[in-house]
Order: sequence, then C-alpha cells, then structure tokens
Amino acid sequence: MITIDLKENSVLPGGMRQTEVCFECSVCALHCIVQHVAGFDSKNTFVYDLFRSDDPAVHRALWACSSCHKCVEVCPQDVDPLSVIVHLREKGFNEGRAPAYVYDLVKLVLETGYAFPITKKTQKDREELGLSAPDSSAVGEIRCIASRTGFLEKLK
Repeated sequence: MITIDLKENSVLPGGMRQTEVCFECSVCALHCIVQHVAGFDSKNTFVYDLFRSDDPAVHRALWACSSCHKCVEVCPQDVDPLSVIVHLREKGFNEGRAPAYVYDLVKLVLETGYAFPITKKTQKDREELGLSAPDSSAVGEIRCIASRTGFLEKLK
C-alpha cells in the first residue's frame, strides 16, 4: 500500500485522501500508455513512481499522461490517479517548473489559436484536402478567457 504525505500546503484537495489506499495491484498499469512508452514495468508503474516521488510536480513522466481516464475507470480502489496528475501539473505550472515545451505550447495557442505551428506544409495539405485556410479569429477570445481567469499572469 502506498501512503502519500498530503502536507498542509499540498496542491491536492483535502478530499483526495483516496490516493492513500492504492494497493499496488497494477491494474492501472495494464491500460496506461505512459507505462509502456516511458520504460516502466508492472512492479514499478508510472502511477507508483509518481505517488512515491519526493517532488511529484516535476516527475519525469508527469506531462506525458494523455488524460485518457483509463486508470480512473479500471482502479478497483477508486484512487483516481488522473486527478492527482492534473493537480500536480497545475502545481508545477504555477511554480514555473513545468517543462519548457509546455509553456511554449501555451504561448503558441495564445498567439495563434492553434496547438501546433501553421506551416507552409500545413497550408498545402489543407488546400489539397479542400479545406479553408486556418482561421485565427478565436485568438482574441482565447486571450480574453486567459486574462479573465488569471492564466496570463501565470505566464509572466
């Protein structure tokens, strides 16, 4: 069984005590894509490694999670590892300790409205498929939402 030290200043909400009842059954590992691409095994799973980490907000695979919810769906103890991952990502981001590519991606979305660069190749492929040129009209709305929610301040 894994016991997580939920310190007073923890980003995890008080209601997340369910994380303390992980019995290490590995059911989550059977369904986790990170488990298979990041070099973990059935005895040392991504979730266990994350839960045991001294500094989980900067864990080596934290940002690799695709948020597919499979771990949540299959956990017989209702541990909900995804909620822990989401809160740890938020903590790492707010502390300025997320990987650089995360901040770069956020800035790209705020500048273009897209989560990938619009290259000449992208434009050519869209044209060949009969699709219109990418539309950036939502950038203003995205920036407005980011501003009103305090998200822009976190990037400074």
